[in-house]
Amino acid sequence: MASVGSAAWARWVINGDELREIDDREIPAGWPYGLFAIGAQKPNMLPVDPNSFGSAESADDLAMAYPLNQGLARWAFAMTKDVAIPDTPALKQQRDAWKGYPNAQRPPFVLMGETLGSVRYWHGPKRTQWARDWVKLWTRGKGTFVMTNMESQTAARVIQSFGKLGFVDPQRVLVLRTASNPSGPPPGSDSLSTIGDEAPGQVAAYEANYRVGAPVVHAILAQWSQYAEKIPQAGAP
Repeated sequence: MASVGSAAWARWVINGDELREIDDREIPAGWPYGLFAIGAQKPNMLPVDPNSFGSAESADDLAMAYPLNQGLARWAFAMTKDVAIPDTPALKQQRDAWKGYPNAQRPPFVLMGETLGSVRYWHGPKRTQWARDWVKLWTRGKGTFVMTNMESQTAARVIQSFGKLGFVDPQRVLVLRTASNPSGPPPGSDSLSTIGDEAPGQVAAYEANYRVGAPVVHAILAQWSQYAEKIPQAGAP
């Protein structure tokens, strides 16, 4: 979906932690992997039994997707979609291996897409397919997996809880993620040889965070007299 160094404004934050798991070597015939939702009977199925998750009163209480203010996210994207993110020879050399994946071979760019957080550091094409499916499942087919990380799910849960207590306004939350490394190996490479390889992407991701995030922060501060009462919005494309 994107190249290393790219930046994505999220419309949902997806939680990849709470789920059920069977070792992939022991899964029933026809299952793509051994990961599935609590309260469901198989992968790519929403919960049907809320009592499987303790005090949950309905299947909606088991939701793994935290919706963000999409109008606000579109506003931020519209402002920054043409921001130039620096490219380097090292990034280009890394991208050349991604033959057959045109977006992975593009210089860093700004896009919209969902972020999936889990404390497990997973890597490889099979888990990437799980991530695509998990995001589609919990956004009811509306979201697209673009960025993986290890902390946004926790932050989103805290914001949701503090919002219910009246401490923060979840409608004012923006989530920007930048890519320091792919979620799997390029064609012809094995997963073990590429897991954790964040060079030269780490510095590129830091730079993209600043270059794409700063214009939005500056715009909000400059027009705070307006935005203090009315959250900036952009319509659906």
